[in-house]
Amino acid sequence: NELIKQLKQLALDKAHKHSAKTTEHADNTVITGLLTILLTMILAGVIATVLINRIVIIPIRLVSDYIKSLSQGNVDFEVEPRKGDDVIARMYEAVTQLQSNLNEGTNAIDGSIQILVKNSEELHNIAETIQNGTSQQYQRTDQMATAITEMSSAAQEVARHASDAAQEANQ
Repeated sequence: NELIKQLKQLALDKAHKHSAKTTEHADNTVITGLLTILLTMILAGVIATVLINRIVIIPIRLVSDYIKSLSQGNVDFEVEPRKGDDVIARMYEAVTQLQSNLNEGTNAIDGSIQILVKNSEELHNIAETIQNGTSQQYQRTDQMATAITEMSSAAQEVARHASDAAQEANQ
């Protein structure tokens, strides 16, 4: 009986030691697993942050900068092409189209201004020609008036001489 008790006790002690080792290994495995999950989640968070920054935030900031440049009247810059069919790619297409439309409008306005300047110069030349013609016409009219006045004076003098001669002849 005593031998059985000792064997039981020995088996029980061995079982407790084995149980303690198993528990210790299980605890280590749980801690290792939790640390692995935590590190994986941190790494996934960092990767997600970098990807979101590269895929979403940086392109949106660039579009914002392009729009700001356009709003300040700067239309001479290159919009980076963006491939895809997502919202950001459509924003890039819209900015490119807006830039193109503003360039066309600016070119049309420049063309109109050049035509206006040319027509203004032509109108100025026509006005100078009319002014010169008017001045020449005024000078000719003035010369004709002077000639008519002189002829009138001469006619009056001839009439006076004729009247004087007629009076002398009658006497």
